Amino acid sequence: MKCRFVPLNVSRIGICVLALLVGGCSSDLAMFKADWNWWSKKDASAPAAPAVQTIGPESFVSPDGACAAPTTEGVYGVSLGMSECQLVQLAGPTHQIDIGTNERGERTAVITYPTGDRAGIYRFTSGTLVSIEAAPAPAPPKPTKPAPRRHKPKPPRS
Repeated sequence: MKCRFVPLNVSRIGICVLALLVGGCSSDLAMFKADWNWWSKKDASAPAAPAVQTIGPESFVSPDGACAAPTTEGVYGVSLGMSECQLVQLAGPTHQIDIGTNERGERTAVITYPTGDRAGIYRFTSGTLVSIEAAPAPAPPKPTKPAPRRHKPKPPRS
């Protein structure tokens, strides 16, 4: 039985390739822009600004761990962008608070919880939580050496 090889018409392949290329050019070229969003409306002229919470001095924690005014809004979990007092309200007081300023003159605070459900190192800039790190693991206990075995004295041979 002989296999018959049917040569393909090169012009048909060329037309198909050209049709695919032209069809691809008719799509919306806006998706190649850096600020294009899949979920934005077509008529949106400017991207929506993210909601920014303004943090004032009343939301700062003092070096002893106290807040100037208790926060009244419900806080359900730790998240970036929350205030120092919201964290203390949620995780409880701690004695490891370092307050200072950065190179731009902004207030910085590092609140550390070494143990507990929310153990970690929380870094704040201008009263806003900017990073969360895992708490350092406690040093493992040193293994104790077993007591040396005492050999039973052998009975004398007779």
